[in-house]
Amino acid sequence: MAAVQGGKEALGRGRGVSDPRPSGESEGGAEARPIVADVAVDVPLFPGNDVLTYLATEGLKPGSRVFVEVRKQLVPGFVADVRPAQERDLRLALKPLVYILDRDEPVLSAEFVALGRELAERLIAPLYRVYATMLPQALRPEGELWVRLSRKDEPLFLLPDEEAVIAHLRAKGEVPLRRLRDAFSETPDVVENLLRLGYLETFIRPRRAHPVREELVARRVGDADPAEPLTPKQAKVFERIRSGGEVPLRLLEQEIPGAREVVRALARRGLVEVYPRESYRAPLLPALAPEPKRELTPAQAEVFARLLAALRGEGDVLKPYLLYGVTGSGKTEIYLQLIEEVLAQGKGAIVLVPEISLTPLMVARFTARFGRRVAVLHSALGVGERYDEWRRLWRGEASIAVGARSAVFAPVRNLGLIVVDEAHETSYKQDETPRYDAREVAELRARYHGALLLLGSATPSLEQYARARVGHYHLLELRERIDRRPLPRVHVVDLRLDVGETEPHDEAVSLARGAAGGGRGAVRATGKERRGLGGIVLSPFLLERLEERLRRGEQAIVFLNRRGYTPVVLCRSCGRTVQCPHCDVSLTYHRAEDVLRCHICGFEMPMVPRCPYCGSPNLVHLGLGTERVEELLRSYFPEARILRMDRDTTSRKGALEEILTKFAEREADILLGTQMVAKGLDFPYVTLSVILLADLSLQFPDFRAAERTFQLLVQVSGRAGRHNLPGEVVVQTFRPDHPAIALARDGRIDEFYRAELKVRRAQNYPPFTRLVLLETAHVDMRRARDALARIVEDLLPRLAPDTVVKGPMPAGIPRVRDRFRFHALVQYKREPDFPLRLRRVLQEHHPRLRQDEVDLTVDFDPQDFS
Repeated sequence: MAAVQGGKEALGRGRGVSDPRPSGESEGGAEARPIVADVAVDVPLFPGNDVLTYLATEGLKPGSRVFVEVRKQLVPGFVADVRPAQERDLRLALKPLVYILDRDEPVLSAEFVALGRELAERLIAPLYRVYATMLPQALRPEGELWVRLSRKDEPLFLLPDEEAVIAHLRAKGEVPLRRLRDAFSETPDVVENLLRLGYLETFIRPRRAHPVREELVARRVGDADPAEPLTPKQAKVFERIRSGGEVPLRLLEQEIPGAREVVRALARRGLVEVYPRESYRAPLLPALAPEPKRELTPAQAEVFARLLAALRGEGDVLKPYLLYGVTGSGKTEIYLQLIEEVLAQGKGAIVLVPEISLTPLMVARFTARFGRRVAVLHSALGVGERYDEWRRLWRGEASIAVGARSAVFAPVRNLGLIVVDEAHETSYKQDETPRYDAREVAELRARYHGALLLLGSATPSLEQYARARVGHYHLLELRERIDRRPLPRVHVVDLRLDVGETEPHDEAVSLARGAAGGGRGAVRATGKERRGLGGIVLSPFLLERLEERLRRGEQAIVFLNRRGYTPVVLCRSCGRTVQCPHCDVSLTYHRAEDVLRCHICGFEMPMVPRCPYCGSPNLVHLGLGTERVEELLRSYFPEARILRMDRDTTSRKGALEEILTKFAEREADILLGTQMVAKGLDFPYVTLSVILLADLSLQFPDFRAAERTFQLLVQVSGRAGRHNLPGEVVVQTFRPDHPAIALARDGRIDEFYRAELKVRRAQNYPPFTRLVLLETAHVDMRRARDALARIVEDLLPRLAPDTVVKGPMPAGIPRVRDRFRFHALVQYKREPDFPLRLRRVLQEHHPRLRQDEVDLTVDFDPQDFS
């Protein structure tokens, strides 16, 4: 990692670019064309115009981090290209690079330099932002200007204010320029004058969020042996060091208390030496028992054979493979055995999971099989942890990267396989610039390396399903669970029915197509409790099922996609809800902290005793979140051990891993949570999955609402009965007859896809069209709307006749963080040059957008319309 460490140290000493030779002369005096570098800079220019050209030096490589001057400001950048100067370059008064961080080897390889250019063009995104996204935070080129006295001759005369600045620097030595300006803010020109006259000079120091961590280790000096007898303790420590090579003092002290003092004594006798050695920060993982390699079932073996042939060059890797397998069918074991083959070929692999909550469990399983060859990458890691894991991959010390969306950029050497688990999940799409889709990036990387791309899902997206059906993907299927274990029986509770008899349990049907089950009737909740909130949230039928699990010592997972205590606080007097002052959403009440919190911008305030609009004390809490459900569960089952897993309970570092470990070790009976518990969890004693208010996701203003509800039902249901114990599912809903719920309940998965495709065709939505969402935002509503209206007006005449533009229209949440938002949705079919046309229109409008301070966002294939 000399490039990363050495470059930073060089920059810290203020080394700049020496001898840029703007005249074009070489050392021997022969004429040579100057070398120039195209640098992606961190400035608010239109994408495509944000790559500027500078004079460079021999040895500079694309992918290096640099600092350059733009409009008299020092800004970070990435070298996108290094080339001989062209005639048009020579006609310009090019500036030299100011600082180079990577002097030996760039942090971005040739692959990532090319990939970044392609993504920036596809997404109409700033190239600098794309490159920065590929790196851990600790490696992004961030720095600060410092100032010191120059070596120029002392001035003959200084004004009093100038003398004060010089005296300040003589005392301090080197200080940040911003602090020097602050210290002399009453005379703001004095620092600038001294800089202009050359009496002060600036240099840059990089911000190192987390330096390399070191620990003291001891080792034997050569073949040294004690000339005089050692004490028993000295002999024990010396033998441990001799047999262990480099032994960390921390570990030695744990094994032999008091070893540090003994080591010092041995060092004084010349028998051992103590020195610092780099030490990696290791992410915390759940404790899972090592998992042996499992024998594949005939269905798994058939799928594995086709994938193995592709890995060995006997099959087609030009197209992705879609593994369409029911929950519990053994997809993960196939991933593990494929990676064994990849490692045997001397190659590496990337495994992507959609949620951070799944990463610890997946990493634990992979680590049990492959040990320290696994590195983990996701946003919940500390800056130092992520930096260390990235460097282990970059150095080739780890060959397998497991992580969430951003792990698709892992610097795995000789990449042979990319696995995208739960490939249907929308969380693979980045929701801020650059708005990349990790699945698309995985396809580009697989193509570059000639690697196998495997997409796995029990519920592929409609787009993936359609691509497989028309041959754009190779389709592989696993229609049964391992050892033909039955899929869980699904009971649907109709929350519309106030009183009624519970229908026989054999009326519940299996989620699996063709699996054992009965008819299609909904289970009716009964009893007095049904009339109150507790009855709506936890129907008597559900309570009976939960009680049965607790009695048998089994576990249950309860899902509700809404956190907090209540999502709405309503005033009965004026009818208004307590809203966020910065966003057009209601504040959610969190009872544990007694605060109202906005789940969009993070604003929070203490719970109010009176309506903030009319002053009435008649406030009522409406709806429910996971915090309130936890309270209800504890009231019904006071002896039950309940864990809640949502963003509120997992925000503390290590909390997520602690919850998963406790549940895995059966220290809890019920795991309650949001999307974190909905997929990927595999616990042998979970025999009941519960979905509360299953129709919540149907209420979203999104054409994918039915598809996402269907996927949710299948995924949550799949958490139960995955091992030897049979499982059941309870789905509570106000809309039991909606096709997304009814077809999932009956296991008619293919029928749902066919029906939904007809709806999509009629509405002109994907997979029959592609979408681009344009968004403008401004503190003034009219400016945001008018800016987007002008863009749409200019875009329409340049589009194909069958391309449709909807909008401008207010966004799903019209105001976020005090900025009003407007959307325009473009639906186009076969229009290959559409991105180019759109880019031209946006480029024409960019100057006015900047002048009016209007934010513009372009989102290709959007997943979120809020």
